[in-house]
Amino acid sequence: MTRNPSVSRPLGWAFFAALLLAIVPAGVAAQEPVTVTGKVTGANGEALRDVNVTIVEFGVGGWTGADGTYRLSVPGARAQGQQVRVSARLIGFRAGTGTVTVTAGATVEQNFQLAADPLRLDVVVVTGAGTQERRERLATATATVDSGTIARTNETNVIQALAGKVPNVLTNQGSGDAGASTAIQIRGPKTFGTSQPVIILDGVPISNATRGQAVLSGAPATNRAADINPDDIEAVDVLKGAASTSIYGASAGSAGALEFRTKRGHAGPTTYNLRSTITFDDPVRTVPVQRKYGVGSLGVSSNCTTVNCSISSNFFSWGPLIPDSVPTYDHGAEMFETGRTVDNALSVSGGNERTTFYLSVSELNQDGFIVGNQDRYERYTARLAGSHTLFENFTVNASVQVVQTKNMGSDRGNSVNGIGISALRQPPDFNAQQYLGGPSALHRSWRFPNPGPTAFTNNRGFDNPFYALNNDLLQGQTGRYLGNVNVNWKPLDWLAVNWTLGGDYNGDDRTYAYGQASSGQSAARSSAGSSTIACSITP
Repeated sequence: MTRNPSVSRPLGWAFFAALLLAIVPAGVAAQEPVTVTGKVTGANGEALRDVNVTIVEFGVGGWTGADGTYRLSVPGARAQGQQVRVSARLIGFRAGTGTVTVTAGATVEQNFQLAADPLRLDVVVVTGAGTQERRERLATATATVDSGTIARTNETNVIQALAGKVPNVLTNQGSGDAGASTAIQIRGPKTFGTSQPVIILDGVPISNATRGQAVLSGAPATNRAADINPDDIEAVDVLKGAASTSIYGASAGSAGALEFRTKRGHAGPTTYNLRSTITFDDPVRTVPVQRKYGVGSLGVSSNCTTVNCSISSNFFSWGPLIPDSVPTYDHGAEMFETGRTVDNALSVSGGNERTTFYLSVSELNQDGFIVGNQDRYERYTARLAGSHTLFENFTVNASVQVVQTKNMGSDRGNSVNGIGISALRQPPDFNAQQYLGGPSALHRSWRFPNPGPTAFTNNRGFDNPFYALNNDLLQGQTGRYLGNVNVNWKPLDWLAVNWTLGGDYNGDDRTYAYGQASSGQSAARSSAGSSTIACSITP
């Protein structure tokens, strides 16, 4: 079977550009706002970045930059000369609080110097159920990985980005293929087997299933958490211990839970963030193979030179010595090339004191280090999140995300089509890259080197790996839709109600087909899907 694969891009940049122009506001109206600015430093005067600075009474917050400075804006209509509290919090430091007087049109400066707190007794944990609790009162072990740490890993799979970031959290990437799945375990005294933690996205459980490896004879498959754009993640909270069951139910069990909190819009001017990266990958090492002896047995050549002749399975690469004048081939390395990954992401956010928005789009194209087009993974994502304060004590948050992925792989199993085992069984003087031969240019393998004009069904023994890479089709396409709505109502000072409704749907379509002259099966196709709808109410 000869293919000319074409790669579709269902979420093209033209669509993204049109979407941006349609929804991004031209500006945020302001009436003589009051500006609160300042700098946050450590005990030795060093600038502290990623500090959460909040005006408590107004619920307006932001983060410090690399130089430790922050800038918050409050509409002048809300500033009537009153005193308000400004707090600064950072994990590993004691929280700082100051009081400022806000007047319309004024600029107020409030600096902070935070003292180190190695015990971190003042850390507040926000759970997936929407509750907040001090860390020392929470009956479970927790750890947090922030967005900056995730971004610095430059990983396209957010699960793999957690590798080495949290104690006792183990990640295992299935292979070096493009789009390969990554498994994760939170180790503990009762952690046995291969159970993985529950994945929570903004309070809603989502799928992290990995489908297709058994059906596709070892072909790489992607775990569903890889559908998430890492640039959309604000932080990942890792919950350990059986106490996570009380928050997320019995499905968490002793395996724990991973809570993903996504980025949201903030009051202030519209901000744009564009990131574009390109990385290259090469195999660390290849399998060494002998290149002295040709095909045969006990030093005797197989002498297969006629049309449709076949070499017995008893003849492996231990025939006579190969003369120096005969070229040899490194079958352990010739299937590899330099892989390339191109990752582009764009986000836009902004809003005012009542309404905020966050929009992001991303495009990932990953070509693995196996030659040809059968080691490829693509991911396209679009996400829109917004919040609106209807009343002083009533806020609605919503988010919707669309993901489309496509991955192409090759047979890696212990079969006549597996490219790895087929490559290593070839004699060194057989040129596998000339995978078509004979009078009719049919599939040519080392055990069937001279195919005749009608040799479509003759057994090739083990398929030529280059024939498999150019004629077998192992392809998977996934469409996924995630969304949630959150309502936060505080009818009384001592009572707050948090209600969340969310859903996760994904459909997975996989195709597995062999070339016409392959020694394997003919074709197979499978479809799978899953959906989750979750609702929680937390007083």
